[in-house]
Amino acid sequence: AENCGSNRFAVSVENVNRFAIYLAPQMGDIQKPFTVDCGAGRKYTLQPEMLSQPETDYCARIIIDLN
Repeated sequence: AENCGSNRFAVSVENVNRFAIYLAPQMGDIQKPFTVDCGAGRKYTLQPEMLSQPETDYCARIIIDLN
């Protein structure tokens, strides 16, 4: 995965149905949607889900379901 800035990620996936990207505040504006480009025309725009109990530096996540 590559953080492209401006709340965008490019992710290369193979044989994956679902994955999550955990977000720290410095990775983008977690109050706004993130766009995840998985290639082959698969682009998703999702609002981050805040974690109820933050894990280390991560306070939110986005879950991408490729099905």
